[in-house]
Amino acid sequence: MSHDTWLIVMACAMRAFGQGTVFVLIAIYLHLVEFNLVQIGLFLSAALAGAAVYTLSIMFVCDTLGRRRLLIAFAIILAGASAMVASMEQFPVLFAVAFLGAFSVAGGGAAGAMQPLEQSSLSETVAEGQRTDLYAIYGIMGTGDWRLPSSRLIFTLSGLFSVDHFAGGLVAQSLVSLWFFTKCGIKLESIALIFFGSNLIAAVSLWVAAKLANRIGLINTMVITHIPASVMLIAIPFLPKAGMAASFWLVRSFFGQMDVPTRQPYTMAVVGPNERSPMAGVNSATMSVTGTVNPSVATALWNIGATSIPFVSCGVLKISYDLALWFMFRKVKPPEKARRAARAGAGDSRG
Repeated sequence: MSHDTWLIVMACAMRAFGQGTVFVLIAIYLHLVEFNLVQIGLFLSAALAGAAVYTLSIMFVCDTLGRRRLLIAFAIILAGASAMVASMEQFPVLFAVAFLGAFSVAGGGAAGAMQPLEQSSLSETVAEGQRTDLYAIYGIMGTGDWRLPSSRLIFTLSGLFSVDHFAGGLVAQSLVSLWFFTKCGIKLESIALIFFGSNLIAAVSLWVAAKLANRIGLINTMVITHIPASVMLIAIPFLPKAGMAASFWLVRSFFGQMDVPTRQPYTMAVVGPNERSPMAGVNSATMSVTGTVNPSVATALWNIGATSIPFVSCGVLKISYDLALWFMFRKVKPPEKARRAARAGAGDSRG
């Protein structure tokens, strides 16, 4: 990897380490300072809405201000928001801070507006054949001028990914940790171990996904690994013991993030170099916009007693997304793979 690649990956790693100490505890923290479920949901939604606004803004100012300046600015904003959340307990103030600071609540290395900047920058630092491995490393350390066909491709893929993101927001790790705490009676120390284990397992799975994609393809890897994770997620709220629920969550973690290092290089590979920033920007923006209401919806359903509905809805939506993605894009290959297939076909015809 080049010097610039290392800088981006290590910055992602440091940010993810800091955020990882927060996203598991944020909903529990708000619960302990006596905010109700509706307020917790509004806080999480405000944070996601702020990230969506920033992500949309990137599309218009990225080329003018530059990716480096924007990454530094968003890092400072997030740091300031974190300090304010830790020092204030007035809900209107915290709500505003969550929105303006795009406070990280999703986990899994999610970086809001910083993610499309990092992804589009990484794609230009290595050769096309190395992107899948690079995005696997990036996921482990963390997870313009358009032609008409590409713009249709961009918005179709982004629309599908937004469905997946909306579904995932119904069981965001912040809310799942609160569910383990309030519904299963698991102590904070044990919750910390559960999520440490799940993130460690997910990190290993990202590398496995990169190697699997080299054998069966990017789209196949996304779909084949995602569906078992969704089935296990549906089962979690119906399990009779907390230990079983935690075990299912850990196993689900292995499969649940294997689409991350495959999705990112696929979206960067199927468009031209001048379209990668728009692809990353539209992709992140649509996911952020559709994800802003998820915590509020999930906590509202939970508040009326239907704790299983977010888990079931998430699983069903994710399975529907996986099937739609496979049927629509299983034959859409990245240019380098199409060229290799064409060369192989030409060689066979000469033989």
